[in-house]
Amino acid sequence: MARIHLLDTLTANQIAAGEVIERPVSVVKELVENSLDAGASKIVVEINQGGLSFIKVSDNGCGMAEEDLPLAIMRHATSKLKQITDLDQIHTLGFRGEALPSIVSVAKVEIVSRRPEDQIGRKLVVSGQKQPQCEPVGAPSGTTITVHDLFYNTPARKKFLRSEGYESALIHDLLTRFSLSHPEVSFLLFRNGREILNTAGMDNLPNLIQHYYGNEAREALIEIEGELPGGLLFGYTTLPTYHRKNRKDINLFINHRRVFSKELLNAVEEAYRDTLPKGQFPLCVLKLQLDPSTIDVNVHPSKLEVRLRNPLLAKELTSLLQKLLLAKKKVPLYFTSIEPKQTVTKSKNPCPERQESQTTLETLQTYEAVREPSEWPKPEITPASAPSTPTGPDTTSFPTNATTPAASADQAAATTMPVTTMPAETSMPVATTPPTGTSMPPAGFTAPETAVSSANRPEPPDLSATQAQEQEDIGSLKVIGQLYQTFILAEGKEGLYLIDQHIAHERVLYEGFLANDSQNAMESQVLLQPVTLHLSPLEEETVLKFILPLVDLGIILEHFGPRTYLLRAIPAGIDEAPQDYFYSLLEHLETSRGKTTVLDIKKEFLIHTACKRAVKANTSLTKTQMEGLLRDLSSTKNYLTCPHGRPIIYKITQQEIFKAFHRI
Repeated sequence: MARIHLLDTLTANQIAAGEVIERPVSVVKELVENSLDAGASKIVVEINQGGLSFIKVSDNGCGMAEEDLPLAIMRHATSKLKQITDLDQIHTLGFRGEALPSIVSVAKVEIVSRRPEDQIGRKLVVSGQKQPQCEPVGAPSGTTITVHDLFYNTPARKKFLRSEGYESALIHDLLTRFSLSHPEVSFLLFRNGREILNTAGMDNLPNLIQHYYGNEAREALIEIEGELPGGLLFGYTTLPTYHRKNRKDINLFINHRRVFSKELLNAVEEAYRDTLPKGQFPLCVLKLQLDPSTIDVNVHPSKLEVRLRNPLLAKELTSLLQKLLLAKKKVPLYFTSIEPKQTVTKSKNPCPERQESQTTLETLQTYEAVREPSEWPKPEITPASAPSTPTGPDTTSFPTNATTPAASADQAAATTMPVTTMPAETSMPVATTPPTGTSMPPAGFTAPETAVSSANRPEPPDLSATQAQEQEDIGSLKVIGQLYQTFILAEGKEGLYLIDQHIAHERVLYEGFLANDSQNAMESQVLLQPVTLHLSPLEEETVLKFILPLVDLGIILEHFGPRTYLLRAIPAGIDEAPQDYFYSLLEHLETSRGKTTVLDIKKEFLIHTACKRAVKANTSLTKTQMEGLLRDLSSTKNYLTCPHGRPIIYKITQQEIFKAFHRI
């Protein structure tokens, strides 16, 4: 084993900076927190090239004295702590004394600061290992910190960054969260010289929420105020008539600090459990004012995670929210809720796109250049009031909703239902009480970390003669019944076959979609009334980056104002609420693994669409429909697994059955 030695100061500082400064948004976060702690009422952020080449944060706070300026760039130098007992009474956003030293170790920094009582300011320039230079300079009261060439001496870190637009969107999103926690402060953001955020004049939460999320969110807001053990709760949340597709807009703040806490997040979701459809979440800005001694903010260098010392706080939060939601009912002017679709109980092995990846994902390489809305393509589409219903020569056969080797061209028409309309004696009723263990159709595309992305998924190999013979037998299996309204039971020469109806139909649809897509562009279904979308900075950046693939998939958007778009068309045959479908698609694009090409996006889209339109578990099928499904399945290239890799067929051999009853 090598001898132990002490690291030099520069190496130690860069290692420490890796914990605090991960990307440009980390620099902005640390500097803005210092500005807020300095009592600033106006903060201006300027960035170029996503913050890599230039970041400038200016404030009108208290400034720093001449003798304090050189100390500010030294590790563990802070004005916010004096002794260890102060850790139990943290009232500021920053306190570690690591922000400026960490930034200085990976960038070239210039600091200009002046206190209101001083006649002249001071400028400190730090670049690499050179001796810091401090000189007098004329300056307004407050502090301005300029960061040049971030990661210039650690180029390996640049490889883990994403596109300029994405990094800029992260900073934009960060400042929107800061403004929600400090509505009394004016925030301005300039990107490459162009103003993209200005909260001046919007000095209260309702105005900010309306600005970020639109009139519908504002009309659904109710004020929240009450007491919790050891503190107070205040803020705003939305009525169940307004909801979002994901949790990203549940904003939680403790003592004006934005926090991530699974306990508090689950508490909010539990409060809405009986009033929101499954998979939908409220929009809320909740601020908790707690005794600092009851929380631990010193858990992680980013100071985002906190530890609650009162285990009953989350339960009390749920109870208080439920009472306030019942007490403060009102009828909003706008309704964004859609009649809930059929849902079933989540199984132990749900479709992989329901699982959420928590890792930071690599760059989406395709369409890196941001296109202006005026440059968006406008494909020719045929307006329709509703998607057509497929027809075929045999209306009692199992619907495929897509052209397959065993299906006619008429069946490729889009539908709004997962199954076709059939006569009464062959209809497929939906049970109202799903049995435990059935699968739920996914709401998004996010693949688990262990799943193989579509970009790396190999094409199914050619079937051998034995496999081909077995495939032919699948189409001729004798259907003997349905188990739990989820599995088809079929008898064959070799034993008993159990076929999962949902994923079998998903495989049939997916291969049909692939066959159609290779010949024609995807059909668009024009909405009777456009849906207004208020996008977050990250969502808008994703739309701008992938506008061409989105159009190719049949999605038509129209720019309608700052971060506001009209959704005018979606792919034909989607029976999900248009806004829910679109947001789930954006979430998938934001979290796609690896180098995502147009082909990758289309394949993932087809998988998602097939899963959405496939017959669900807990659906009663007629014998004719089950036989038709098996015939269609036998004509697919890969009948063994669904596009996600889940097994479709399980076989119990005749020998196993006979052995179980001691017949052999």
